[in-house]
Amino acid sequence: MNTHGHGNCKNCNSLLGGNYCQNCGQAAHIHRYTMRHVLHEVFHSVTHTDRSALTFLWQILMRPGEVARDLFAGKRQRYFNLFTFFVLCTAIFTLSVGFSHYYEILNTSPMHWGDKNPWKVQQQLAYELMTSHGKMLVFSFLPINSLFTWLFFRRSKLNFAEHLVYNTVVFSPYVLFIAVATLLVLADHHLAGAINSAIQLFLLVYTSIGNRQLFHNNWFLTITKTLIIRFLSLLLIWTGAIMIVMWGYV
Repeated sequence: MNTHGHGNCKNCNSLLGGNYCQNCGQAAHIHRYTMRHVLHEVFHSVTHTDRSALTFLWQILMRPGEVARDLFAGKRQRYFNLFTFFVLCTAIFTLSVGFSHYYEILNTSPMHWGDKNPWKVQQQLAYELMTSHGKMLVFSFLPINSLFTWLFFRRSKLNFAEHLVYNTVVFSPYVLFIAVATLLVLADHHLAGAINSAIQLFLLVYTSIGNRQLFHNNWFLTITKTLIIRFLSLLLIWTGAIMIVMWGYV
């Protein structure tokens, strides 16, 4: 095992001349995997103040639009990897809603539906889809929402890929918020409707803040556009998903 920075890099086989490979950056001294080493790496990646997942979560919660601008400007080394973070949030979401059975509970909640809900059948089907294909639907929200932010904020001159990055920034803490909030239903199933309202309110407030920071419209215009985008995104994705399911039934 190399301990003095000589020999060849274990990763790219380049000649070593110090503590790190000048070609790929890997450390010259590589430990054999042990449980202590694995636990240390996991703990370090989550909690270390330099580019950690928790630090990144705090950064995008406080200034989502500004973080997106940094990423567009090429200031990426200072942040935890965005797409890795989104995948982690989605994985936590999948485990959480599966464990809590949140959407099944919400789907059968009489307080949520009421006696005269004209969208009852469509919403029940939507919640069934979230139960069975939640991860797929979460991922599908990104390009659909990006399409509408691109259309409604054209003056920003951002391309579609940059809107996709921005929406990944915004949806990551939203998905994580759902994961945490849905666990509250385990304490009392009657909280399902209130939890759903809190989730929707969080997204509207948070995306309004992000849109304001990134696109610099006034608050009235920002909130109006945010509400319209949310409505159109939901309409498109649920209409498409429900039509696919109904076509499958036929």
